[in-house]
Amino acid sequence: MMSLHETGAALDSVVATGKVASVGVSNFKRDNWTLLQSIMKTPLATNQIEISVVENSAFTNGDLVFCRNLVCRPWFVPAGWLRIVPGGEPQASDFVSNDWCS
Repeated sequence: MMSLHETGAALDSVVATGKVASVGVSNFKRDNWTLLQSIMKTPLATNQIEISVVENSAFTNGDLVFCRNLVCRPWFVPAGWLRIVPGGEPQASDFVSNDWCS
């Protein structure tokens, strides 16, 4: 669990000191977003939500509807990590297990 007040203050601080131009969050539901934003001076710029073939609940749980009024950036994890092979297009065989990244 995070402290919304500490998190909001830290995010406001990095913007106020010029370390970053804007801040955002990842995997926040509407209630968490609204609570954090209500205690911050700086507007949250984005919310990164998970969307994939396997994790598609954003289409039905209201996450995408909420994103209509702000910038949301989807992210996904394929079935394992994609290994980029120089000079070629990724192939199905280029998907490897998470053990490959350890």
